Amino acid sequence: MKKYHYVWTFLALIFSWNLLAAPVVFSTSNLQFGSIDVGTSKTMSVTVKNSTRQQVRLSEYWFNNSDSYSVVGGTCQFNEFILKARKSCTLSIKFTPTYSGLISDSMTVGYFKGTGWTWVESNLNLSGTGLEVVVVEPTPTPTPTPAPDPAPRDPSSDVPASFLRVVGNKIVDANNVQVVFKGVNIADPQHLDTKANERPGVTARSVASLATDTYFAKVVRIPILPGNPNYPTEGWFSPTNGGESYFLKHVQPLVDELTSKGIYVIIDLHYVSNYDTLYSKVAEFWTYMAPKFKDNPYVMYEIFNEPILPDSWSTWKQTMAQPIVNLIRQAAPYNLVLVGGPYWSSHMSGAVTDPVIGENLVYVAHIYSNQGPTSWSKNYGVLPDYSPMFVTEWGYETGGTEGGNFAWGDSLVTWMDQKKMSWTAWCFDPLWGPRMVDNNWNLLIGDGHMGGHVRDLLIENNRQTLP
Repeated sequence: MKKYHYVWTFLALIFSWNLLAAPVVFSTSNLQFGSIDVGTSKTMSVTVKNSTRQQVRLSEYWFNNSDSYSVVGGTCQFNEFILKARKSCTLSIKFTPTYSGLISDSMTVGYFKGTGWTWVESNLNLSGTGLEVVVVEPTPTPTPTPAPDPAPRDPSSDVPASFLRVVGNKIVDANNVQVVFKGVNIADPQHLDTKANERPGVTARSVASLATDTYFAKVVRIPILPGNPNYPTEGWFSPTNGGESYFLKHVQPLVDELTSKGIYVIIDLHYVSNYDTLYSKVAEFWTYMAPKFKDNPYVMYEIFNEPILPDSWSTWKQTMAQPIVNLIRQAAPYNLVLVGGPYWSSHMSGAVTDPVIGENLVYVAHIYSNQGPTSWSKNYGVLPDYSPMFVTEWGYETGGTEGGNFAWGDSLVTWMDQKKMSWTAWCFDPLWGPRMVDNNWNLLIGDGHMGGHVRDLLIENNRQTLP
């Protein structure tokens, strides 16, 4: 019997170790980049393996200490990416030292184990050394001391009184009263107007009116799908129904009706995609759209819904955000412009030290229940202390693609209220989840549904009068 006792004890120890061991492991515990010059970059790859006999769902990742590391590619994906049992994927990590000396960090990958909601985190240590580059400058020729510049001018003072403006980390009206928006997203207006087989008996205007007139949404976000080559008659870039036709049939009537009632709208170019090859398309859209509502103070522009990779704030800013903001400003000097960022508009902290240049800019966040409270400060940092932020998507639905429940939603709303963040809940629609309504456009209520929760928040907000 004693022999069997040892065997069972040994097996129990193995079982306990398997329960405690992290399901996801890296091919190395410490990725070492060596020494490189400050301002240059080096990229290395690491293999990520699911070492268990059940699937895991990779949700998100973050770096804990430094802005010198970033993910620039690889075969791993996130936001509920399924990594099957015993399978692997790769991550390409770039080291770009911004100062000299040893730069140590750790990368955390968060994921759900199995098919349930057991949250697990695995860590990878990172290290590299930045070498100072010494440049000998020639002795400058003395120049006369110039006359002092005049006192700096507040650019927001040029904004017409009917337009909102950004002052510090606030959106304010002409009387410098802070404005915090609360509203909803609807589905793509072309879908609502033309696809009666999906949503019979409604139009984009009727859906938006239900959200504003019955449930007191003060702002409606209008997601404009760019289109899909497999469905050539749909989307903004459709050769048959896109562009001017799309605008005149589905955008202008909807915007005119809402803004005539004092409802604010967000025009959102609804790409969910890597952004590195899309500049010409995005520029084409905003070259057309920006001047259309340049005189309408109730219209805001969101430049790109959810850029994904490269997951680098500086790359996103230099190749897409800054040039598109500049383009819009040439045609529409005063409308608020909303700017998201890499990794589904969830990695925004880089904007604190490297902001997009321009006036009346508002940064965007998208937050779902795969982002818990501990990740909010990691993903967004102290950005709300420096700039206004607009959470243009948030939501939850038990059993839906994003999961979540009232407790998660309530904690998020409390955090957004503390930070004075504006928001539009996703989504006032029976098909695009997380859903607020059923197929008969009745609110979905209860712990696992957000319809009743958002309704109550909007009713409470209705006591505040927007300009």
